[in-house]
Amino acid sequence: MDILRWKKWHVGLKENLINTNPDNYTECEYKSKDGVKFGAYYDTADKKWRAYIQTRSYSSRSNEFFNADELKNVIDKLVETKYTISSLK
Repeated sequence: MDILRWKKWHVGLKENLINTNPDNYTECEYKSKDGVKFGAYYDTADKKWRAYIQTRSYSSRSNEFFNADELKNVIDKLVETKYTISSLK
């Protein structure tokens, strides 16, 4: 997993999109080399950003949706897990 690139993507997303309130449907997505997707879209009905992670492109059951404000915490947990796993080797 390319977690450090996800972190950079999150910073750009937060600075350029999450702080906006677009009138039209807007979506941004990052796809890693191994097919994991992080994304966010603006829900015009609820007037808020929603984020998602999709671990398998062929299954909608692999989608998890959450508040865009939680995206940084999710990525931080992935980074922490990656370092924990690498320290076990």
